[in-house]
Amino acid sequence: MSNKENLLKIALELFAFKGYNAVGVQDIVAAAEITKPTLYYYFGSKQGLLDAVIKKHYDLLLEHLAEATNYNGDFVLSVNYTIKASLLFASKNPMFFRLYLALTYSPTDSEAFRAIEPYNLKLKEMVTNLFVKAVLSHGNLKGQDGLLSMAFIGLINHYGLAIINQEIEFNEQFVYKVSQHFMHGVYSL
Repeated sequence: MSNKENLLKIALELFAFKGYNAVGVQDIVAAAEITKPTLYYYFGSKQGLLDAVIKKHYDLLLEHLAEATNYNGDFVLSVNYTIKASLLFASKNPMFFRLYLALTYSPTDSEAFRAIEPYNLKLKEMVTNLFVKAVLSHGNLKGQDGLLSMAFIGLINHYGLAIINQEIEFNEQFVYKVSQHFMHGVYSL
């Protein structure tokens, strides 16, 4: 493994389990067994390293969700696909999902929050577009797309956390239950 890839791996582990603000550059380089100039050569700073970790993993999540959130005329199926893609990602990438949650729920004026915010905005846009497109066949969603996308992402984050904490096992039956849970709320609008 190259120094660059090793730094990304070590940083992900440290940031996910200790928190971005609690990890110093010295902690990272000691764990990676390299020098500070090597970290600075590849990433410029601790912030640059965080940005690279986020980009590497979040781009993969957005890639999976691009297809899942593409409304195909069947709202329930689209919701199910999006939940499945999200929770499958969480189960296969537990360290990054933990970091994603920590950064997402950081104070809005923090460096950590600002690093993840552009990606979270893309995610919210993708999910919101799913609900906007579904309005054509589900009129009760009209004007609710913003609130629904926040509730939907929050639901996924909660269940994703339960999966990475091994409180719940990811499987098709569980995805179906989560989809039904969300759809019950939509149908009551």
